[in-house]
Amino acid sequence: FHHHFRGGDKIVNMVMDEVHSMGIRDITICSSSLGTAHDPIIPYIEDGTITMIYSSGVRGNIGRAISTGKLSHAYIFNGESGSGKKLLADAFAETLQCEHVEELVKSGNAKAEDIKPCGKCHSCIQAEAGSNPDIIRISYDADAKKSIGVDDIREKLINDIVIKPYEYDRKVYIVEDAQRLTAQAQNALLKTLEEPPEYAVIIL
Repeated sequence: FHHHFRGGDKIVNMVMDEVHSMGIRDITICSSSLGTAHDPIIPYIEDGTITMIYSSGVRGNIGRAISTGKLSHAYIFNGESGSGKKLLADAFAETLQCEHVEELVKSGNAKAEDIKPCGKCHSCIQAEAGSNPDIIRISYDADAKKSIGVDDIREKLINDIVIKPYEYDRKVYIVEDAQRLTAQAQNALLKTLEEPPEYAVIIL
């Protein structure tokens, strides 16, 4: 690992232990300091490297990734309850599927600050209504169970991801409350995370 942070923040040490066990080869912290545990930290994976940035830089980072076509296949949004992880995941998925954004990127004139969902195209309307066929959400019923099991992951993600997008260029999978994945579910998901189809983006 290459450590780029000040001090031995417990959150970073915990994440580093976890990614080391996953075989990730490198980790970079993109911040002059880590601040407090209340500041949400967002890691993302690119070419075997996890990069962590504060939520204040997430929009610009994601915008650059989309505008340059350098998207990672998997993203981890991490932060305390109420820090906006689900909101960010929804906005990211909508942006990835937005027809206006797609045209802008294809034109070659896309800038990071211009990357945002238009809210008007067919895809955005579907996304906001929760009916976009290529935005798939994996969640758990809090009243029925306390975890996301291996059967849920196999049925809703692993078996579905091999099917090409139904309507758009990408399929985006949002695994809500991914910390509730059982050990068996995590193991089942690992190979898919390592070698997903080129059209898939997985958000944990």
